[in-house]
Amino acid sequence: MAAIRRCSLLIPQTFRFTSGFNTFHTNLLTIPSAILFILNNLGLSFSSKRFKDRLGIASLGSWWQFIFLIVLVVIPDGTNKWAKWAILSLLLAYPYAHPILVSMQSMVSQGDASSLPNPPLIICILDQ
Repeated sequence: MAAIRRCSLLIPQTFRFTSGFNTFHTNLLTIPSAILFILNNLGLSFSSKRFKDRLGIASLGSWWQFIFLIVLVVIPDGTNKWAKWAILSLLLAYPYAHPILVSMQSMVSQGDASSLPNPPLIICILDQ
């Protein structure tokens, strides 16, 4: 997951050099994927609670990335730059399962502070 976030920092720069945009316009092009990322996280968290299937719904992020990476590999080189931008934006807007995993661990501990590690430790482990 952290590798995709690092990739999101490189893709706008690559898009800038290949499309002739300046830095300001390239940064503006990343706003839709950031908004979709936030909406996907909220939707994923609420749906996992509603359907009571945390692991199944948490796996949707991996399928999301898999599908869009296949699309990126399969599309021809001569594809319109805006179509490539749309695919990259959707790839970067993947639903991130970190809130679901933290809630699962919190439910397992059931308020027992000794069985739940520090949140920074959880973040370090999950982001590796």
